[in-house]
Amino acid sequence: MHRMLAAVLIAASCADGDLPLSAAVRPHLDAPFTLRIGQSAVFDEPAIVITFDTVPHESRCPRDVVCVWAGDAVARLTLHVGPPGGDGPDMTANLHVNGEPRSTPVGAYYELRLLALDPEPLVSRPSMEPYRATLVLRSP
Repeated sequence: MHRMLAAVLIAASCADGDLPLSAAVRPHLDAPFTLRIGQSAVFDEPAIVITFDTVPHESRCPRDVVCVWAGDAVARLTLHVGPPGGDGPDMTANLHVNGEPRSTPVGAYYELRLLALDPEPLVSRPSMEPYRATLVLRSP
């Protein structure tokens, strides 16, 4: 019961969907980049916009306790194929930290992979930091 309450408090303290949108990141293909909730990555070539929307699921084992299961967390992203504001299709991807899928195809030639989701939960000191997703857009 205490672990469940701690998990709920951790998830609530990390949700920052009400923060103002941050400036867009301009990463390079095949190089890791990090987004906060509400932040977007804009790629010029290929023309793709990736937005980190939310963390709808967080059940990872806190670093400061011993668990029999590692748990999982999910980063929800919106993928827009085409230039920002263009008519390209939008897709939603739910990428998992410890489950599947950890990656998703973007268009016919690229793959988006979740490398990390921070901060990791702690029971002893719930984090007030916003979630950060580290991702990479790769060409096959």
